[in-house]
Formats: sequence, structure tokens, C-alpha cells
Amino acid sequence: PRLRTLMVTLAACGFSFGGAAGGFVAAGFIDSFGWQAVFLAGGVTPLLLFPFLAWFLPESLPRLLRDAPPYARLRKVTARMLPDWQPPAASVEQNEQEQGSKLTVLELFRNGYARPTLLIWATFFVSLILLYFMISWLPTLLLESGLKLNEANLVTSMFLFAGTIGAICMAWFADRLKSKVRLLSCVLAAAALCTILLGLNHDNPRYLVASVFAAGFCIIGGQLTLNAFASNFYPAQVRATGTGWALGVGRFGSILGPLFGSMLLAMHVPVQQIFFFCAIPAVIAALFIIQVRSPVDATSGDPSGVVVKP
Repeated sequence: PRLRTLMVTLAACGFSFGGAAGGFVAAGFIDSFGWQAVFLAGGVTPLLLFPFLAWFLPESLPRLLRDAPPYARLRKVTARMLPDWQPPAASVEQNEQEQGSKLTVLELFRNGYARPTLLIWATFFVSLILLYFMISWLPTLLLESGLKLNEANLVTSMFLFAGTIGAICMAWFADRLKSKVRLLSCVLAAAALCTILLGLNHDNPRYLVASVFAAGFCIIGGQLTLNAFASNFYPAQVRATGTGWALGVGRFGSILGPLFGSMLLAMHVPVQQIFFFCAIPAVIAALFIIQVRSPVDATSGDPSGVVVKP
């Protein structure tokens, strides 16, 4: 529990780190082997990774405790680390009680979770509008600003790489702060500011790289930390449902982001103004997330916004 936000965020950093690596691969492969080589590399790599995932990726502890015969798979996993360890009796009884219940999305609207659930969904929706707009159209906007294709790919990779660094730093701070919603709100507000600065400096090579790095640090770093926040916000028995639905609703935003970008480009809106428009979702997301309160905190009068449960 002490490092849960950091660990979840580190796992999610594969998204931005892989995206950054893809930009460097594209910059090196397109000139030598053509654009087809990028898709070939992107298709072969996950196939090579698949057997390692199937062999080494473990199930979660609550899932293993519910398996039949009891503890068989759990003991197989833990025998490699602590051969004499036994599951705590309280955890076993609790999971046996939960095994027969049907966990649906309705659980996210009971016991005081309705308002924070809707706020989290809205935050994901508008935040992913900005994130996927940047991922989809940043290379094109950089090309329109005068960069060459390889330079645009490398700068876009820097945007994604900065997101990995930002996510790790923010998650480290989040595990040490009581009010995680305030941190997320500040980061999303900073993402709006960085997007505006990117628009102001899009045609200035001296400041463009720094602006892209700062934007990636806040936009991607904030989104990955938001993912970890959602996974820790709900009780253990509905944690996967809560996170999955938040990401699912957010995917509508990830669809709209590139569509809005294409509309603005088709209307020949200046690049600077496009980035100004992109700052609006970040501001709205900051206003949404700051209002999230855990029902446990509301009853205890604690404004921290989330309780980290074991």
C-alpha cells in the first residue's frame, strides 16, 4: 500500500515508453526500409513478448485465494519466494464471502460512490481528448511548423519519453501526499499552461523542444497517475470494475480528440490557435478531479480525496 500508486504507474509507463521507442524506430526505419518496416516491427514485437507474459505474469492475490482447489495456484506462486507462507485466515474468509457476489457497474453508484464515479469518468473523458489529440496530431502540427519528418518523429518521441519521467515523479510524490486530487488538479492545470506555451513557441526551435518536453511531462504523466488514482480509489472488490469503466468512458474522449484535430486542420485554423483550443480539456479536467471525495473521507470530514486501502 505504501508504494501502490508508484507501482501501478510504473506498469502503465510501458505505454509512453513504448510510444517513445516507436518514434525512434520510425525515424530510423523509414529512410532505410520504408514505412512498411514500422508496421512490421510493431507487429513482431508483441508476438515475441506473448510467451513471456503467458509464462511469468501472475494472477492477483484475491483471485488466487478464490481458486479451487483452495490455495493450489497461490502456493505454487508463493513457494518460489516464501515456501512456508500461508494465506491469512481473515483474507480467506473475506474472499470466500465475496466469491458468490455479482460485481457489476451498479456497485460504483452505491454507498456514496455515485458522485465521485461520475466526476472520475468526466475527468478521464476530457483528459484523454487532449492526450490522444497530441499523440495523433503532434507530428503533423510540427511538420506544419517547419520541422522535417525525422525531426517531427524525434520530437514526438521526446513528448512520450517526458511522459514516462513525469508519471514516475508524480506517482512518487502521490504516495507521499495525503491529498492526491490536489496534486492531479495542479498537474492538469499545468498541462493546460504547457499546451499554451507549446502553441506560442511552435515555430521557435529554441523553445520548442523544452515546451514539448514540459507538455509531455504533465499531459502523459498526469494521465498515468490518474489511472493509478482510479485503481486505488475504489474498494478491492470493485477496483477492476471502477478502473475499467473509467478507462472505457475515457476512450470516447480518445476518439473525439483526433476527430477534433482533423476538423481544426481541415478548417485551416492556425497552429497556435489549435494548441490554445487543446488547453481547454485540461482545464476542465482539473476542475472535475479537484471535486472528487471518497465516501469514507466525507463521513470522517477528511478532505484528502482518497483513502489507500490495503
